[in-house]
Amino acid sequence: MKKLMKTRGFTLVEIIVVLVILAVIAAFTIPAMLGFVEDARGKAAIAEAREVYVAAQGAATELIGTLDKVPVNDNTNDGAYTQLRKDLGAKIKAYVKGDIPFSFGSLKGNANSNVLDVSLDNGNFKYPFTDETYLPQKKGCCLVLIGGAGETQIGEQVKVRLVSYVDQTGKYRINIKVNDQKGGASETVVQKKIGTAWQ
Repeated sequence: MKKLMKTRGFTLVEIIVVLVILAVIAAFTIPAMLGFVEDARGKAAIAEAREVYVAAQGAATELIGTLDKVPVNDNTNDGAYTQLRKDLGAKIKAYVKGDIPFSFGSLKGNANSNVLDVSLDNGNFKYPFTDETYLPQKKGCCLVLIGGAGETQIGEQVKVRLVSYVDQTGKYRINIKVNDQKGGASETVVQKKIGTAWQ
């Protein structure tokens, strides 16, 4: 005759203790994981801005023959200046086509999302800007400034002076600026949107 073994399950108290331990572990690990996710979003925004920066450099290099015929201080919206802005915008759009869905336009006023604005820098732009109306505010928008500081013609000194890009979430604005005091090296400044202000 076989002796039956008594099987015993977990008591309610044991199950509650295990659940409390799991809740405490989750309380410590979930915020840390969310921090990693937020950090990854910021790094992705920097990578997208760098992609636009490199695309703008390539576009400016391709169009250098056209650039030297346009005076830097010709900030009118007609003729060669407007055509050059469109050409640069089209080249940049083509380079980043699969990654960033831009439409060409102006950031002045109340621009829509995903607008790429290309302008020529006449040397008057100082960073950090005291007036942020020219910087992109909405998600996916980008401002590219191309030119040589203080020259009358852009010519062979063409540089991408600034790329200011708001990522697709609208939470990060990345400003990549050429620093002439550091031999033309670029500086990257990351701003995060807190409420309605960039910090």
